[in-house]
Amino acid sequence: MFAPEAICFDLGGTLLIEERYDLAAGLGALLEEGLLPLAAGADGAEFERAIARARDAGAELRLRDWLRGSSSEAVADASLERAEETIWRAGVRFHPAPGAHDLLDELAAEQLPMAIVSNGVFGGRTLAGELERHGMRRPFPCIVSSADAGRRKPDPAPFERALRRLRVPAARSWFVGDSFAADVAGAAALGLAAVWIHPAGAAPPPGPVPHARVSSLEELLGLYLESRRARR
Repeated sequence: MFAPEAICFDLGGTLLIEERYDLAAGLGALLEEGLLPLAAGADGAEFERAIARARDAGAELRLRDWLRGSSSEAVADASLERAEETIWRAGVRFHPAPGAHDLLDELAAEQLPMAIVSNGVFGGRTLAGELERHGMRRPFPCIVSSADAGRRKPDPAPFERALRRLRVPAARSWFVGDSFAADVAGAAALGLAAVWIHPAGAAPPPGPVPHARVSSLEELLGLYLESRRARR
């Protein structure tokens, strides 16, 4: 593996481990708190159907757009931001993957440009807040959500948005993720070096061969340090 000039990471399943992801519960908490005047029928089931319709059409639903369209009144952007944060706090829970802090500390010390590229209906600001809660926000000047890009990985749009903001070509960048279909295939198709983080012993499915495979973030750090030594 070449020494990268930038590294992009998936979020859930890669740097953070999901404990809970219950959008219906989050929406229920929003309704209980009465933060938004949602129209009748704008419940968790309809929200899930709206997500499915968007993805069937090859797009990604943006939670704030759905909340705005489902409100019975005009809603200010600040209210939508608070509503999204409420849904996240009530329905979503993550903890850092083993080795995440050590990895990010090392890469940040190297001043390596880094980005998050994540699939989901929540915007990048909400993802940034979650990283902040775990003390992992500072290394990432760029956080791209598929909700903001309008397309989900493996579509090139989220990857391209991150690379433009980092100002590093795909051919000189790594992408690290746990999803073979979304992360490995999407990154490889765009020309990034795809690093698949997956438990040892699991065979990759048919498709693009990842440039490298690691079973942990500790192993990823070793791969990066080895690439730096080889360059020197």
